[in-house]
Amino acid sequence: SYDEAKEPGYDGQIPEWGGGDAAAPAEQPADVILTPSGGQEASAIAGLVDYGSLTVAPNVVEVRDADALRGAVVAAKPGDIIKVYPGDYDITPDDSAPVVIGQAGWYLPITADHVTIQGVDANGNAITDAAQTQATIYSSTVRANGAYATQNLITVFGDHVTISGLTIMPKVEVNKTIEVSGENFTLTNCSIVPNDKAEGATADAGSLYFSGDKGTVVVEGNYFKQMVLSFDSVDQADSILVENNVFDTPVDGDTQMISNVTWSTPPTQTMADVTIRDNTFKNLPAEYDNLVLNRMGGGAFIL
Repeated sequence: SYDEAKEPGYDGQIPEWGGGDAAAPAEQPADVILTPSGGQEASAIAGLVDYGSLTVAPNVVEVRDADALRGAVVAAKPGDIIKVYPGDYDITPDDSAPVVIGQAGWYLPITADHVTIQGVDANGNAITDAAQTQATIYSSTVRANGAYATQNLITVFGDHVTISGLTIMPKVEVNKTIEVSGENFTLTNCSIVPNDKAEGATADAGSLYFSGDKGTVVVEGNYFKQMVLSFDSVDQADSILVENNVFDTPVDGDTQMISNVTWSTPPTQTMADVTIRDNTFKNLPAEYDNLVLNRMGGGAFIL
């Protein structure tokens, strides 16, 4: 999943935590239950994940506290489904591990491919409505934005990652609430809203931020309040679909809700097309005309 061209400075270190591919981690965090890969039990629970020549019956990991969630994400293997049960998940960054692209200090880094993080109800049923989420991921840690690892609450390096059925709030020093560096990402049935749980948090929800080439992206059925959806140097993509979401209240009253930017060297001059379809934009100031800010070549098609 790592590409030196996409992530300059990556030193080849991939985080390791626990046992082998088919076993539970050697030092399993509290409240983590793993269903071993393979066999009828895993297949019956979650079906098979098919990618290329490899078909895997995924592990199902159940988490009920922040340490368990972070441990499960760091330990994730391709095909894992992490079921997040109702509750508050206050994520603390770890300054020692994992080391990704030469840095530690990440809050919640997702490095494995084909991982699903799914909010569920008390009975383990998947949340399928952003208005009905029961688990909230956030951070109360106060840390200034500095090195890359300090900037995001969730950083997605893996490809084919899905996040669904959760409320997600930014860290206290707001920046990118979710940054997606990997390809083929899906966000469904989530709420991204300002952090009302941590003292000193600002009144906006940061951004859902895509950087680099993206493959296929689906952002569908979510609720965003005072959040910016941003595409940075995304000049190659098979399909980017932003559909059936609610965008509620622009940041600072006039900031764009969807935009593209470039921080690459040399600067990206074009932008992959984005289809924006059947979304609702609400609580807009009078004469607000900044829904989409298109800074580079390419198209943002509002349907």
